[in-house]
Amino acid sequence: MLLPRNLTVGGFIKLLRVKLDVRYSSKAIFLLINGNFVRNDLDIQTLYSMYADEDGCLYMTYMEQDVFG
Repeated sequence: MLLPRNLTVGGFIKLLRVKLDVRYSSKAIFLLINGNFVRNDLDIQTLYSMYADEDGCLYMTYMEQDVFG
């Protein structure tokens, strides 16, 4: 998925919630890069400069967690 460089991780998670159809569920979504949680206030450009792969792509993993309350 191509993303604007100034999009924050929090904004990206909102997009993921729509694409994964978990907008109204009780699941939290977290992003991980190399097994580390990513802060929601960072922008995609910062993540790319820190974690881009040798092939020029930024690989992220998402995790869903049930939350109650």
